[in-house]
Amino acid sequence: MEQRDTQSLSRSASAKFLLVIASSTLAGHAALRLYAPLRQHIPEFLAIYAALCLLSMATAFWLTDNAPVLEPLSARARAALPWLILGCAALFRLVLIWGPPMISTDVYRYAWDGRVQLAGINPYLHAPSSAELASLRASWHGLINHPELSTIYPPLAQWVFRLAATASPAVLAQKGAFVFFDLLTIWLLMRFLSARGQSAAWATLYAWHPLPVIEFAGSGHLDPLMMFAMLAGLYLLERGRPLAGCAVLGLSAMAKLAPLVMIPWVLVQRRRGPALAYFGVIALCVAPFAGDLWEAYRQGLPMFVGMRAFASEWLTNPGLFSLAIAVIADPAARRIAFAAALGTLSIPWALANRDRPTAYALGCLFALLLCSPVVQPWYVLWLLPLLCLHRLWSALAWTWLVGLAYLMVDSRLRTSPWLVPASTLLWLAQYGTVLGLLLWEIGRLIQAARCNVSPAATTQFQETNAP
Repeated sequence: MEQRDTQSLSRSASAKFLLVIASSTLAGHAALRLYAPLRQHIPEFLAIYAALCLLSMATAFWLTDNAPVLEPLSARARAALPWLILGCAALFRLVLIWGPPMISTDVYRYAWDGRVQLAGINPYLHAPSSAELASLRASWHGLINHPELSTIYPPLAQWVFRLAATASPAVLAQKGAFVFFDLLTIWLLMRFLSARGQSAAWATLYAWHPLPVIEFAGSGHLDPLMMFAMLAGLYLLERGRPLAGCAVLGLSAMAKLAPLVMIPWVLVQRRRGPALAYFGVIALCVAPFAGDLWEAYRQGLPMFVGMRAFASEWLTNPGLFSLAIAVIADPAARRIAFAAALGTLSIPWALANRDRPTAYALGCLFALLLCSPVVQPWYVLWLLPLLCLHRLWSALAWTWLVGLAYLMVDSRLRTSPWLVPASTLLWLAQYGTVLGLLLWEIGRLIQAARCNVSPAATTQFQETNAP
């Protein structure tokens, strides 16, 4: 009886803790809404964002000790926890979804691509500034970034752009579509955790994290479409459905190209079926756009201008890539060197994790982002659903620290006459911390291997119930 009373008190305290975190997080997002659009109030935004990250950090630390307590005895309470997590997540996003984008203006490009498709035009052929598309311009046309470049978004993203534009030409329709996939990701994540025998409370690391709310509900980024499809593919793989899993993974790469990192893992599988499913889905997605592109190629028209510019010219918040600038002078050579290194190292990583696709995906995406010349804050969120399954301090810390990149949005802060340039301070605070934690984690694993100790015993914040 005493043990049961202690469990009841512990669950009661846990419920109160979660409610305090949820209400405080809601208040923080309401404060952010007062400063929209945030790019005009970067200092105020960073102060509120820091407070929200402290709440998220407190939740992460608390979960390491208390997640098992949230597996209550009663079926009713067990069923209520996912609804609490998902309901609060939806409420946070509802606060920021209204109005114009909070910081980034990418959502106007989504609305434009959808508008172009509704006119029966291939979105890969013309840039928004093209004279051929002048009749399609709307009142928000001037808000499209890089209007001189054609679209960089893959086919699945294009179909969602078109579907949202069919519902409404306003950017709210685009934001609503991707918030829908964001909430689906949270729901699937809780299913994934349950299938592994872990508490659904771990999903709060993603569901209540401030950055997804700001970037997906506030700014309307498309990444939840890719994240949901990728998580769904990994879930199917773990449930013993390799063909369906690899097919959905291929679909995720057609929302955003990052899941192409799964290619080495697909290729080292013992059967050829998964590879055929993966590449077959990609081919089917590309096919509807291929005819117009081939005709444009025959006519000698420029194609994929936006994709080429993104791959060869853009440089935003780079990590290890920035260190190579002092060693390799040629920009193209730097990109080729990093791509070759990542591609080479991914093969042994795939072989080592042939039966652990989530671990492979997390490791490859983490390495890709650390080496990428372009690391927007919302890119780091690709890791976050996987971090709910494989807890890793270095990567989780990055999801909080990457918000420092917003410092460079404000020209007053970027050009302040400090003794050390703001970009250098930003790099040290962000990547110095992440890389330091990563080296510490690697060191603990090496030490555990030498002592013949289970890696899970080296730190509290580790993967539990691995597949």
